[in-house]
Amino acid sequence: MLVDQVIFDVLAANSDAHAKNYSLLFPVVMKPRLAPLNDVSTVLSWGHVAQQFAQKITRRSRKPESDAKRHWDSIANDTGFRATDLRTRVQEPADRIVSHRVVVTKFVCSMPGAAKGCAEQTAMLVEGNALRIAGRSRTRSRIGKHRRRIRPARKYEP
Repeated sequence: MLVDQVIFDVLAANSDAHAKNYSLLFPVVMKPRLAPLNDVSTVLSWGHVAQQFAQKITRRSRKPESDAKRHWDSIANDTGFRATDLRTRVQEPADRIVSHRVVVTKFVCSMPGAAKGCAEQTAMLVEGNALRIAGRSRTRSRIGKHRRRIRPARKYEP
């Protein structure tokens, strides 16, 4: 669903997620479906890059750190979701980001030309952002699942 792609872009702090980054595939024999995400990046390691999301969230320009539970509730209201269901949809990819960070970071670091320090720092920052957003959107029954403290990573300077 489109909402799941938007959630991932917010969790990853992809400020470049604009309408042209979301596409539909029209296979000949099957129903149209969303194309996989493309052009995903994060602004968390680079403070000098525009921090506002390309698209407005709840009718306002927002930065990754300004996300709050009320924004997800407003999105749920605008899209016909129940607020608790949408917050659960936020929690699930946040949990996957946390549980897969180490494996994905090792994979990225093994790629030719990868900058290990940059990849590790970016992974920590994305994980921290996902935990912060999930914590702010969490329903009462899920509180406490991710209570560990995230150490701030140093900013990567190319």
